[in-house]
Amino acid sequence: MQVERSPDVRTFLSRVGVFLAERETEHNLILGICSSPSRGFEYGGGPPYLGHVEDSGRVVMAAVRTPSYGPVLSVVDNPDALDLIAGDLKDVMTICLEFLGPPMRLDLSLLCGRARWVRHRVS
Repeated sequence: MQVERSPDVRTFLSRVGVFLAERETEHNLILGICSSPSRGFEYGGGPPYLGHVEDSGRVVMAAVRTPSYGPVLSVVDNPDALDLIAGDLKDVMTICLEFLGPPMRLDLSLLCGRARWVRHRVS
């Protein structure tokens, strides 16, 4: 498995659009965030984080983050992808006080405080 980052929304959607659309209801926030630039909205405070995890060429998770907000996580097809995304997100943010994501298949969540990331079991 490997994490891939996209430089812009168009590239991100070309890579993960099918994965997100397969579960559109669970991914509507991610899709909405990605549609904002096409409506003339620009992200403030720096570029967004647009990452995904692939396993043997298949997308198993996606995540987006706009500056000053926590990450939004997709449905996770392989729980091991969470550790990869968490590690990659630490490169772009040091403090994460919140995240958003569907609870259906998300066994582990990410909580961060004071520049350290903590794995926390969701019940």
